[in-house]
Amino acid sequence: MKKLWPFSFFFLFFAAIAAYLPFMVIYFQDLSFSGAQIGLLTGISPLITVVTVPIWTRTADKTNRHRLLMTISLLAVVASLAMYPCLKSFLTVMAVTLFSSIFLSPVISFANSASMFMLGDEKDLFGRIRLGGTIGFGITAAVSSW
Repeated sequence: MKKLWPFSFFFLFFAAIAAYLPFMVIYFQDLSFSGAQIGLLTGISPLITVVTVPIWTRTADKTNRHRLLMTISLLAVVASLAMYPCLKSFLTVMAVTLFSSIFLSPVISFANSASMFMLGDEKDLFGRIRLGGTIGFGITAAVSSW
């Protein structure tokens, strides 16, 4: 059971990424955003990640609230993704994109840490656990592309 939970998390998390991420550019095009605006929206997330992941992980380590911060992060990301269909202007989409990027950035770090903790003495199985993400992404990308 200690291997099923993290495998399932990675499977579902990366399946969710595969279900929405490839279609964001198409959504932005449907909103009639310019190429520069779309580039900014899609390029801001990696920059946010570089800045915020150390802050998130340091906060989690100092407060010993990894589970709480991961829960808050996941709920904030789901809430922000649910707002996209209601957004029409570039500024509101940019604000929600920034918000979701800030909260999405630490999830993988927290999940990796939790997985290693759950594996205990069987840390050598971590690669198999992360394989769940690859399988989830692959299946979902293939299905959602139809």
